[in-house]
Amino acid sequence: MSEAAPNALRWSVPARWYCDPDIYRLEQDRIFVREWTLIGFSPQMPNPGDTLARDVAGRPVFAIRGRDGGLRAFLNICRHRAARLVPEGAGHCDVLRCPYHGWLYDAEGRLRATPEFGDDSGLDRDRLGLVPVKVAEWRGLVFVALNDDAPAIEEGLGDLVRVAERFPLERFRWEDRTVYRLDFNWKNYVDNYMEGYHIPYLHPGLNRETDAKAYTVTPQDRICVHRAPTRSGATYDGLWLWRWPDITIGIYGDGLNITRIVPLSPAEMALEIDFFFLPDPGADERDRRRKMQWTREVVEEDFAICRDVQRNLASGCYESGPLSPRHENGVAYFHDLVRRALAPEVGGSALTAEEFDTIGDPIRRRRARRSMRARAGEPAASLLRRLQREQLQLAVLRTRSGAGTSPADPAPVAAQRAVCGMLRDALDAVPGAAPASGSLRPRGGERG
Repeated sequence: MSEAAPNALRWSVPARWYCDPDIYRLEQDRIFVREWTLIGFSPQMPNPGDTLARDVAGRPVFAIRGRDGGLRAFLNICRHRAARLVPEGAGHCDVLRCPYHGWLYDAEGRLRATPEFGDDSGLDRDRLGLVPVKVAEWRGLVFVALNDDAPAIEEGLGDLVRVAERFPLERFRWEDRTVYRLDFNWKNYVDNYMEGYHIPYLHPGLNRETDAKAYTVTPQDRICVHRAPTRSGATYDGLWLWRWPDITIGIYGDGLNITRIVPLSPAEMALEIDFFFLPDPGADERDRRRKMQWTREVVEEDFAICRDVQRNLASGCYESGPLSPRHENGVAYFHDLVRRALAPEVGGSALTAEEFDTIGDPIRRRRARRSMRARAGEPAASLLRRLQREQLQLAVLRTRSGAGTSPADPAPVAAQRAVCGMLRDALDAVPGAAPASGSLRPRGGERG
């Protein structure tokens, strides 16, 4: 995918990306499955047998503290009949026993017992252990990665490791939590967080404490650091950053906020804010409650506009908008990361951002086909070879996924079908070329 020139005007991702179920599924698979995801905090599980469980990209996972003090993580799915082994949240279990039929596992995930199963001579217990998941602790935070190829945690966190180095993250103690369930897309919220452009219009209290015109967002490796001049002693004097794709960290004086942005559906998300403070026997508890309430109020001031934006994005009346080079460079960086993650790479052929936008949209599909026809005279023989390669790849994908030709095909299959459809139409448009029906056209006249 080509990158925009440094001084080119940047545009937001298409409105449909905030509403489309296919895009949402792609995000789960290509973003949240592939990144290190925060599931909790080390002080929640200090002892052997302590557990943390939650869903990550729709996959249930849990981590457990072993007798050796280390952490291990697994899919939270019994290998017998798919029951969840560990309740969501923080907990403790001396024995990993399935609540459904009593199958028993040890802390290393090995299957140890199958009570009352009957003749188990054909049961290979070595192959029926819990499915492992990568897990790591970093400075008191617990992360999991569903992707076996995920890099080491320090590499996966990007510049967060360097930027947070001077702050005593491990010393902070958990104080409180606030959870919101919200009716807009997760990217809608991140867009809002990634700029201070809106502060004078939506945040009167914050605007009194900060110089919004001097507010800066500095993109670095998988993070964006927020800075703004503040009056002496203002609440927001400290370090504020976002880490790709789904957490924000705020450090101010003796306080620390860690927020998780959790996609729930194309138009729903949860916002989980955990509040921490440095241990201080003489701390003013009323002041700490005031700081937490101040944060909640500032966060809540964004909800109404995000809801309005979500409705308009879903209306079909808006496509994309220009991003301010002065104030919205953080939004542009976030959108670049999303585009890069979603760009399908199948069979050695990549869709451009414009072609990818057309999946599931007949009008834009037709425009993209016309664009492909206009590409500088690719010979028919070359187009046919490309089409045959892509159709073979489609057949492989459909076989692996068990997909048919319905609109509910998995997103990678839908993306590959789109590639084949556009190549067929481009080939049909070449004067004197044999019809694309001579290629490996899918059964049933499938057009992609």
